[in-house]
Amino acid sequence: LGYWDIRGLAHAIRLLLEYTETPYEDKLYSCGEAPDYDKSQWINEKEKLGLDFPNLPYLIDGPTKLTQSNAILRYIARKHNMCGETEEETLRVDMLENQIMDFRMSLVMVCYNPDF
Repeated sequence: LGYWDIRGLAHAIRLLLEYTETPYEDKLYSCGEAPDYDKSQWINEKEKLGLDFPNLPYLIDGPTKLTQSNAILRYIARKHNMCGETEEETLRVDMLENQIMDFRMSLVMVCYNPDF
């Protein structure tokens, strides 16, 4: 699992990997100190990983190489039969995923507000 050396978008992935008892390794990339936020560590490596859409977070699971946090979460959930057994259950899981993302974005807006 590759991501910046912060919790951010990869933290939910880590929680799901832990919950499913899936072994994984964290590859943490330094994002540098403010105000420059040196991203050269990631920039120098991203084209060498064979990712279709080089981005963080990414997950490499054998031959499977994924980017985008929700795609990674869905992949892990499907692999562990956590996406529902019926169409109705699958739809409810999809709605719950989006509701959680809306809630998370609301929290992000509060936390990154300069008045916080």
